[in-house]
Amino acid sequence: PRVTQPGAGLYVALTGNRLNASDLVHLGLATHYVASARLEALENSLRKLNSPQGASDELRVRVELILSEHASEPDLATSSLRANASLLQACFAAPSDVAGIVRALQQSAAAGSDWAAAALGTLRQKSPTSLKLIHEAMVRGATMSFDDVLRMEFRLAMAVFKMQVKGPREGDVYEGTRVVLVDKKGAAQWRPASLEEVDDASVLTMFAPPQGGRRELELIC
Repeated sequence: PRVTQPGAGLYVALTGNRLNASDLVHLGLATHYVASARLEALENSLRKLNSPQGASDELRVRVELILSEHASEPDLATSSLRANASLLQACFAAPSDVAGIVRALQQSAAAGSDWAAAALGTLRQKSPTSLKLIHEAMVRGATMSFDDVLRMEFRLAMAVFKMQVKGPREGDVYEGTRVVLVDKKGAAQWRPASLEEVDDASVLTMFAPPQGGRRELELIC
């Protein structure tokens, strides 16, 4: 949620779409771009680097020089996020909930945006519960520390898998696994099947601290 392009974090989190090198550089998630043809040379240069003991700053400078020597500028024209910055703002950053994101994408798709239509199609394949859960996590995570985000994600993972044991393999995790990894075809039968049917209060309970003797995530630094 803290990337430089408004809406990009939510877009990636909700759709699960992969980013290319140009997207990563555009968002500031990558510091250098090295073409595939230069990777072997880069690896060889790094292997030859001697690490000066107790001089981390000096080592950092040396690594930076090597990276700069092999790096080049990516073609930002291939970044779909850069090309659709205004749609990211209107469809993902501006709406306050997942339903609003869907409506904004529908409007943009109706106006002729292929990018919005593709994003909308992707969201329609996802678990409605997961979409609301991820959206809430992204909103909260924007103002949380790194350690607190890890604790939150641990709670969510435990809560989601706890839901699966309430029925005979009827949860969305089992269903998603079946469609993607087992059958590898067909449409998932999510429960609930739509955003409107998802109980928002149930989603919020997944963020609550552990109960019943369950332990909180302990970070060892």
